[in-house]
Amino acid sequence: MSRPSAIPLDELRRRYDAIGKIEDMPFERTYYGRCSHWAGFLDYGPSFSEAIRSGGIQDHETAHNPALVALVLEAWPGEWSKPKPWPRLGLIDPQ
Repeated sequence: MSRPSAIPLDELRRRYDAIGKIEDMPFERTYYGRCSHWAGFLDYGPSFSEAIRSGGIQDHETAHNPALVALVLEAWPGEWSKPKPWPRLGLIDPQ
């Protein structure tokens, strides 16, 4: 496990198992596939949480399995980042 969970490991395991089968998004290799088994969840959960909080995961991706997303965010909490501007593409005003 790359970073300890804020939830005790036995409770985390119980809650993870309660989610049921975790499937990856069709035609994609995402954090869902990486977190589809317990060892992968412990390895990739912290980086999944960071990616969600930094805006690196799109809304349609978090909607794929909201229970897993909620557990990841609770288990590995942190600060939410503002989206990084892409001024050359004109997507976010860099004020």
